[in-house]
Amino acid sequence: MKPKAKAAIIATALITAGILTAGAIWGERTKPEPTDYLTFEHVVYTGDSLWSLCERYSGYEDIQDIIQRVREDNGIKEPGALQPGQKIKVRVKKLGR
Repeated sequence: MKPKAKAAIIATALITAGILTAGAIWGERTKPEPTDYLTFEHVVYTGDSLWSLCERYSGYEDIQDIIQRVREDNGIKEPGALQPGQKIKVRVKKLGR
């Protein structure tokens, strides 16, 4: 076999190995990280308050902790300023964690 042919075969093998390795690494990076939280999404209705929405999850953890996390996650500066139709996410710790 000619030296150029050997070099081409080696180069092809190295490129293939590199692509396979990169694909494996990319696959690992794109897997979602496990979390210790459950996330629920709510649409705010007339008469809802941050307290009343979070109170549903007080069995998971202290309601004050839930309210604080909801405010941070949703950028709520004034808890009394919820608007009907607004969507908010509520994250609570999984039981037993």
